[in-house]
Amino acid sequence: MKSGKKKKLIQFKGSTKFNLNDYEHSESGCKGRFGIEIQQNSVFNFDILGPVRLPLLPLVSCETCKATYELEDYMETTELFVSFLLLQNQKLLTKKQLKFLRVLFDKSQGDIAQLLRVDRSHYSKMESEKTSVFMQPDQQVRVKIYYLHELEEKIGIPKDVFADVVVKINAIDESGMPVVDSDLLAKQMESINENLRQAFR
Repeated sequence: MKSGKKKKLIQFKGSTKFNLNDYEHSESGCKGRFGIEIQQNSVFNFDILGPVRLPLLPLVSCETCKATYELEDYMETTELFVSFLLLQNQKLLTKKQLKFLRVLFDKSQGDIAQLLRVDRSHYSKMESEKTSVFMQPDQQVRVKIYYLHELEEKIGIPKDVFADVVVKINAIDESGMPVVDSDLLAKQMESINENLRQAFR
């Protein structure tokens, strides 16, 4: 970045500032301007969790060469929102969701195995799509509450909300296979993202 160049800063609610001049064009010599593009009801493919439908997906794109980037700050916040929705949902977590939460909160399989008092190889099977080993409901309660504390440290959760989520976790639905699908997440995220719609108008 050239020194002395005036920086254009954008800010939306709950975010740190980011610089539109930090993005690179897809074509050499392109003089187009980067701006914010809002995609409604888009499917975003998380590395571990897979496709999740998001009510709102802000992107940085060039009007000329069409180079497009995700907003890292927004996606990090979205991942935390998704984790909160997974934790407060009373359905059992799937194997992908267990791995998503563990990686999001920077924990090793050994860390979670120790929490559950099982060996690491056994926990590994709980996350593996190639095995029929599933985490038991009482273990899921323990893991969800553990991650809820981790989430509280990252974003701060009001005590009454925290207590309400713990009640929901302890009333986990033990019937059927684990399921928290993308459409359910999208429905729950709709209200959460309303403030972001206001910020980008």
